[in-house]
Amino acid sequence: MWTPKDRPLEWLLAKMHLTCADANIHEMVTHLFACHLLMEPWAVALERNLPSYHPVFRLLKPHLQYTIAINTIGRNTLIAKDGVSDKILSIGQGGHIDIMAKAYTYFRLYHLDLPEMLSRRGVTDRNVLPDYYWRDDSLKIWNALSKYATSVLTQHYQGSDLHVRRDQHVQNLIRDMKFNGYWNEDPDYHGVPDAVDSIKELAKLCTMVMFQTSCMHSSVNFSQFDYYSYVPNRPLTMRRPPPRRKGEVTEADIFANLPNSKGCARSIAATWALSQFSDEEVFLGYPKMETMDLEYQRKATEDFRRELREIERGMRQRNQKLERGYGYEYLLPSSLPESIAI
Repeated sequence: MWTPKDRPLEWLLAKMHLTCADANIHEMVTHLFACHLLMEPWAVALERNLPSYHPVFRLLKPHLQYTIAINTIGRNTLIAKDGVSDKILSIGQGGHIDIMAKAYTYFRLYHLDLPEMLSRRGVTDRNVLPDYYWRDDSLKIWNALSKYATSVLTQHYQGSDLHVRRDQHVQNLIRDMKFNGYWNEDPDYHGVPDAVDSIKELAKLCTMVMFQTSCMHSSVNFSQFDYYSYVPNRPLTMRRPPPRRKGEVTEADIFANLPNSKGCARSIAATWALSQFSDEEVFLGYPKMETMDLEYQRKATEDFRRELREIERGMRQRNQKLERGYGYEYLLPSSLPESIAI
């Protein structure tokens, strides 16, 4: 066990190894697995179970528009044999696939529920953890998405949960996700329900998908270059194994552990490319595919956009008050992509 009471370079090396492990989990589990790969089954199930006029299709399609395409590119270039992951990650050469497979064994559908996830992690108390801006900004956007979905679905189903239970398109969608999308020998393993019984339940499912493809992906993707561009801050690989016993650590030992110049260049280039907006990028609330064309849908959309503007105004005011003007800007709605396109 190492602590700040150890010699400075010894403590620094221990932190670097821990940070490297955390960075590999971030790239392969928090980012690729939880955002890209867990959303792809929804993109497939949406197309084969819901007609294009259905309000759930209209809510989710803009958020899933590019999912299959970008994941196909990723499988061919990032995680394929001898791809980018093999060259820049400590767990490359097959370990990156193993860690995602392990993550899938732990995954349950309720993990996509933001309020539940924050409560499970014990980080909801602002008195205990006052400056957790990702939590605060994410909850505001989650609530706005939830209100948006609830408004559209309540109008469509005329406030009746019975109409939801009788909607075979929706019931086929959730069964497809249960038995095919999040497959397991035990169909109940990943916590996907057998049916959708209420407007509230359906709105939460829609909110999960919309949040994961916009807010969650943006926060874990577009921040990459800021954290990884200075490699010692967040190395993606270390050239020596973690120390097993305490001892003198020199600067030469630090350099011998960190990636060489070629490894640094690859890491910086990859995280820069992943942090760029697509040329076709569209932002939350303003999809290129205008699906909300009925009167009640247009009103719900305008209310949603108005709330996003208020949320951003509050974020900017807070950021201006922070020390030295450094604010948390990764979830500003005006620069929050609607879907996963990079």
